[in-house]
Order: sequence, then C-alpha cells, then structure tokens
Amino acid sequence: MKFKQLVQKWIINNWQYKLLALVFAFILWLVIVNIQDPEITRTIYGIPVVSENVEALEGDDYVWSIASGETATVVVTGKKSIVGGLTVNDFYAYANYEELSLTHAIPIKVQLTGSKTVYANDVSIRVQTTSMILTLEDISSKLIPVEVVYVGDLPEDKSMDSVTVDPKEIEVRAPSSTLDTITRIEAVINTDDVANGVTLRATPVLYDYTGSVVSIGVDDISTNCSEVLVSFEISSIKTVELRAGTSGTPAEGYEVGNISYSFDSVVLKGSEEALEGLDYIRIPNSRVSLAGAKEDVVVKVDITEYLPEGVEIFDNNINVVITVRIREKPTETTTAETTSETVAADAAAQETTSAQP
Repeated sequence: MKFKQLVQKWIINNWQYKLLALVFAFILWLVIVNIQDPEITRTIYGIPVVSENVEALEGDDYVWSIASGETATVVVTGKKSIVGGLTVNDFYAYANYEELSLTHAIPIKVQLTGSKTVYANDVSIRVQTTSMILTLEDISSKLIPVEVVYVGDLPEDKSMDSVTVDPKEIEVRAPSSTLDTITRIEAVINTDDVANGVTLRATPVLYDYTGSVVSIGVDDISTNCSEVLVSFEISSIKTVELRAGTSGTPAEGYEVGNISYSFDSVVLKGSEEALEGLDYIRIPNSRVSLAGAKEDVVVKVDITEYLPEGVEIFDNNINVVITVRIREKPTETTTAETTSETVAADAAAQETTSAQP
C-alpha cells in the first residue's frame, strides 16, 4: 500500500517538470539522430528515359525522333543513409507518348525502382528534365528515273542495242528532308562476256546530291522495287567508206575540180550477216548533178536512204555534205601568157646564178 502511494506521489508531484524533461529528451534524441544521419540533397544525372506507349505515334504518313530528353536529371532530398547510396540504376524515368502535347513535348516522370521503392515516402524527387521533346516529320514520296551504268568492256566490233529497263522509274519514300537530298538511282550492269539477247538483274542504288550512297531500309527510307531488269541486244559494228560520183557536165568553159566530203566514212551496226562483205556505201551519181554548173555544187545527202536492209547508222553521222569544186577552164591565151612568164622567170634566175662569184 505504501509502495503504491509512493509511486502515485512520484508521478503526480511536479508533473510539469517531468513532462518538460520528456520533451527535452525527445528533442535531444532528434538532434543526435540528425547529427548521425542528416538530411542531404543530391543531383543525379543521366537517368535513361523509357518511351512508353510508342504505338500511339505509329503511322504511315510521318516519322518521329527524339530531339531532347533521352536522359533525365533529378534532385533527391532525404536521409544521408538513403540518398547517399542511390545511383542511376535505382530510378525509373519514363515518358508516356499518349501524353504528347501540341508542342510535341511529353512529361518525364521519375520514381524509385527495384529494392529502393521502400524509400519512396522517405525521399523527395524533383525532376529537372521535365519534358522529352519530339520532332515529327512527314513521309513523302517521288518517282526517280533509273540510270543504267555499264561496267566491263564489249568487244570493239560489238554494240549494245534495244536496251529496255524495267522499271524505268522507282518510287522512293522517305522523310521529306531526306527525300529532297536523293537525286538519282543507278542500276549497275556488267557487260563482260554477255550473250546476245540477255536480261541482267541489278539492285537499285540511291545517291544524294553529294554523290554519297543512301541506304535503303535505314532512317525510314524505302522503295517500291528491289530489283531492276535490263534487257538488250548485241549488234556488230563496222566502219565503211562513203563513195559518190557525179552526173552531168558543168557549163561551157567550166570544169570539175576536186570533190570533198564532210566525212568520208561512217560506222554501221547490224547483224554479222548483214555487215559481211559491206565495205563502202555508194551514193548514186544522180544525187550530185553538175549539169550547167558555173559555181561549186554542194549537196546534202541522207545516207540512211542507201543502207542495206538490217543495217543502221551507229555514230549518228546521218547527213553527209558533198562539195564539188567548179572552176573556169584556162583559155589558150591565158596558157600562152603563163608559159611566157614562166620562161622569162627561169631565164632571170639563171642570169642571177651566173653573176654570182
């Protein structure tokens, strides 16, 4: 009984001081704890930002790329024992593409992950990289002609003819800025030891305005054709002379001087059988009429009119210009005067020679 009264007296008497002592003890405990494990703030850089719900932006008419915000920076505040041990791998940063704004910005959110999620309520995370910025660009297309490039050597007496390319044009699809730089498409064909009437296959190669190759299937670049077919025939070629005569006679007192051609040979193409034994092209005499001519006669002749069947012009020299010089005949007086002048000149030359010591 006395013990009970003693306890009650101890608790009741001076209770204000005892409560104050309890509060002071708690504060002292907090101070000691904070000294041993103080609150600190750290900045953590380079947290990879994961793109979520990317399918929300998938489409055939445009492409997107990340302009900024591929990594995030956060400022973390909390107990040293917690914050001091945090690394980049303890955070999960993400951008939900369904939250894309009209300015092409997506909010970046960051949270603790893995075993550190238990400290979610013990730390404060402030995201400094607040947004991921996207660049959206339209996909465009255009048709570009296929240029066939031949490598290798045909025999000197052979020519490639009747070339057909399938397709002649290829549709290229790419982001607009990339498409503007693509200027040509080449299909490379090796002509070494090719047979007649052959069809060769080639892979189209894209080039930009600098002459650099543009890779298909990279950076959203595609074509509607992955193969080009090139068909052609092989013909023989041969160089032959041009020969022409004349008809009629010049006017009285005139005669024919020399005959000249703008070119005197031409390159022909055709089958070996068609060219065999063909050594010259004969232009009929009737095409160059000198009847009554008092001045030079100039005639333009289309050679193709006189080619054998199955033979064509190869070097594009189709029209030859034939020029016949017409001059006056020397008269007997003129001839005599010329002879006298020549004799006198010879005599004077001999006298000069004799007078020399």
